[in-house]
Amino acid sequence: MSRSPLPARILIPVANPLTAEELIKLGAAILDKRGELTALGIVEVPEGMPLSESVKLGIMCEPPYGEPDMPPLLDELGKLDREIYTVIEQDLYPVEPHIPLPIGARTAGYYVGCGLGPVRRWPY
Repeated sequence: MSRSPLPARILIPVANPLTAEELIKLGAAILDKRGELTALGIVEVPEGMPLSESVKLGIMCEPPYGEPDMPPLLDELGKLDREIYTVIEQDLYPVEPHIPLPIGARTAGYYVGCGLGPVRRWPY
């Protein structure tokens, strides 16, 4: 019996910061060496609550204030011997477009401080 090929792409939805590290390790373990692993952060907002209200309550926040704590997670990811790509997206609907840009820039700066880079600058 022949062995099935390893997957080339895996999407890991991460809603619980306590399981993020183990889920990413598991995905990397079953992924083809040339494959792509995407960790998608899921933020739970109480039903019926507008996204704008969740921002005011701190449910959605910029790093380093959120979970999981990035430096230990990035240390573990570094042990996987894989390229890591990040996408920084800062949605603050309904606000003026000039408000999310500085938050995205601070977030990008935080990740550079954690050893990730290079950073693609706005505009693309």
